[in-house]
Amino acid sequence: MKAKKFDSDFDDGKDISHALDVSNVRRPLQEQRRVILSNQLRITHPEVDESERLNACL
Repeated sequence: MKAKKFDSDFDDGKDISHALDVSNVRRPLQEQRRVILSNQLRITHPEVDESERLNACL
């Protein structure tokens, strides 16, 4: 199908699914990806944070 014919059929609201090759269609962002996080999570208690703050003032 020529592009002009495809465009005119699409603009006229006709069914163009027969002209599309959907055998290798992919959905972006639906594939599995591996993510490596390099930041370390620091979990402390409020008492530890307070003691560090007080020691920094010395």
